[in-house]
Amino acid sequence: MKRLFAIALIVLILAGVAACGETTETPTSPSPSPSPSPSPSPSPSPSPAPAPGGTDPAPAQPGDIVDNVDPTIHSTLSDFHYNSPAGFPINVSEFFQIYGLDVRSMITSRGGDVTVAGAPSSMPKPVSDFVIGLAIHNTTDIVGRTIFEQMQRACDELGVRYELNDAAMDQNVQNAAIEQWVLAKRVDGVIVYPRNYSAVGPALNELSQAGIPTLVGITPLQGTADALTLIPNEEMGRASAEYIIDGLKAAGKELSGTVLFGTLNIIHSNVPGREYGFMQVMEQYPDIEIVKIEAAAIDAFYNQTETLLVRDRGRGNIIGAFGLYSGAMLGMSQAIISNDRTDIIMAGIDYDQKVMADIKAGIITATMGHNPVIVGYWNVNNMVNMLNGVEIPAVTRVPYDIITKDNVDVMYELYFPGAGTLDEYIRANPS
Repeated sequence: MKRLFAIALIVLILAGVAACGETTETPTSPSPSPSPSPSPSPSPSPSPAPAPGGTDPAPAQPGDIVDNVDPTIHSTLSDFHYNSPAGFPINVSEFFQIYGLDVRSMITSRGGDVTVAGAPSSMPKPVSDFVIGLAIHNTTDIVGRTIFEQMQRACDELGVRYELNDAAMDQNVQNAAIEQWVLAKRVDGVIVYPRNYSAVGPALNELSQAGIPTLVGITPLQGTADALTLIPNEEMGRASAEYIIDGLKAAGKELSGTVLFGTLNIIHSNVPGREYGFMQVMEQYPDIEIVKIEAAAIDAFYNQTETLLVRDRGRGNIIGAFGLYSGAMLGMSQAIISNDRTDIIMAGIDYDQKVMADIKAGIITATMGHNPVIVGYWNVNNMVNMLNGVEIPAVTRVPYDIITKDNVDVMYELYFPGAGTLDEYIRANPS
């Protein structure tokens, strides 16, 4: 009797174990499970997406002008890779917290955070006779000038009128122009490249309060705008460091010595990301010492680099150099040439005709560029879509190109369309 009871008990236990396991059968009449109380969906935490970048040029030919079939849908929706979805606010300060940059500006569009791989595949047909204000920090600097030229070209192709304010590196001039645009109601939307990233705040707020759609091409530290075009600073900093390390390895050098680090001595919202990406790579090589050169003018970078190279004569401790923007690269490269130290592996960020000439000459190994055609056309594309009534992306992340000796001739003609060839530039500017 006890034996039969034990057997029965074992059968019951085994049946219970089987009931707790997975089954391939679907119950015919499942018990209803209680429905949880609905709760508001949290805003997705924005995270920087890897920007497309490589030695193959990012597609830089904008597409044709198209009518929006549905005026509420972006004309180039298929170009977007969404990093965080539309419908939620984007807190841009979160992008910069890791860099220690105190960003207090607000971006109000709820069109998501997107990455694009090249120029817009199409351009939107304006639904009205729009006028766009182009507020540029300066048009003598090569980056400012070329981006303005491409925005101008995009406006001309779309039949959009524009008003230019060249601030000539004076934020007060830019703020005054924006104030006049608001008071006179002369523009329907404004694209802003500020000089001072905090002092531009009141002008951006004035545009916002007037209901004038505003897009910024460099992250402001203060103020409110609808949308932001973001270049991949961290990725470019990282790629620059990798090219220096790879160049040292290819030259058979030990990864030990000094790398000169040329950076700006002013607050600029592009700087922290570039520095962070560069240092992330260099921290992996404890025998490499980073020596900072901080300046703003080409001559200052030249003089400081010259002093360090003179001290290093006969030692060869300086093995690499990094220029955070074109002015740093140009000053540092000229000091490298004058001291006959072309053994130094140099890389940097930004594009300039002289930088490209130095790449072709083998003085600079590589530079990381953001094509002004791509940037300029996306600025105008998003602005016209916004004026047409579309909720555009809050953040549009553009790609970068790695410009080396192998592709510099092609890149030159993509970055400076209509300016001839790099060889023609070199012949006209011997130095």
